[in-house]
Amino acid sequence: MKKEIEKVDENLVLIDADSIIYIIGSELAEMQLEPLGIMKLDEFLSDILITTGSKHYQGFFGGPGHNFRKNVATTKVYKGNRPTEKPDWFTFWSPILKKRMEEHWNFQVCANIEADDACAIAANKYRDIYNKVTIASPDKDLYQIPDVWFYDYTKRTTLFCPETVALEKFCTQMIVGDSTDNIPGCFGAGPGAAKLPVAEIMEKGLGFDEAMAYIKEFYVKWNTVTLRAKQAKKQEKAFLDQYKIDNDISRLTKDIKSTALKNFVVDTSMLLDTIESKKLFKEQYQLIKLIDNEAEGNKHKFKLGGVIENTTIDWDSIDIFELENEELEEEQDFDFIDDL
Repeated sequence: MKKEIEKVDENLVLIDADSIIYIIGSELAEMQLEPLGIMKLDEFLSDILITTGSKHYQGFFGGPGHNFRKNVATTKVYKGNRPTEKPDWFTFWSPILKKRMEEHWNFQVCANIEADDACAIAANKYRDIYNKVTIASPDKDLYQIPDVWFYDYTKRTTLFCPETVALEKFCTQMIVGDSTDNIPGCFGAGPGAAKLPVAEIMEKGLGFDEAMAYIKEFYVKWNTVTLRAKQAKKQEKAFLDQYKIDNDISRLTKDIKSTALKNFVVDTSMLLDTIESKKLFKEQYQLIKLIDNEAEGNKHKFKLGGVIENTTIDWDSIDIFELENEELEEEQDFDFIDDL
């Protein structure tokens, strides 16, 4: 007999804290006073709890260890487009703020996975246990996690991401990639190319596995048909332009063009075949898809810690604040769909 899940009559916020280090560190770049940074951090985190009405929380930030995605990324170096050297203010503030988050706030260090992954694992574990689960982060990659709230602490906006939007976001990213992390997606397929296949997936109401099979076929067709046709057209033009120069021809007639193209062969050496297209799809999937369950986290030596309860805030007054903002949050549910 399946054990019934015990509900907690409280809200939970999951905090992706990596960006907080940059926000506070850059703000205090010219004022490197440790007590000031700690005060700013405590205020920042308390504000997240208050704004989301969450007495319970879990926080995560990246730490030492080997990120498995660096092994997966063979096409391009994972996050290889980022500066290798950190600014001096980050070098100063990062250890101070991380120590405070870990020792005072009991945030968890993510050694072999990323804070995004930890948030996804926790969201799927607790979504049916707490009244409301919110992920606090400015990172839109997290929108692939369905049926949770999101609080962007840089814009101070609260949004809800239903399952359909989460799938739409993920499918789009699988095609377009993620330039921030140096993930190419399907070569040459930008937002315009992604619109039609993603729209068809949504119109057909495909489930996740069916949608991924659809995207895999898109990879194959794009590389073996679409790109080959584009490459052939481009090479043909270059060939004819050079033919005009070599033969001192000012204008190509139909007969001259026909004669010239008898010696034209499309170079497909830089294009992917079916097997290579499927291999690229698998790589991009592993890079973009968040680890979202405890079993997968354990494989990377990550064990989700316990939820923390904050007892320092006057939660009786916060309950009133949350009720006052309930209508505003409902109005914002789907405002962000067009931005994905």
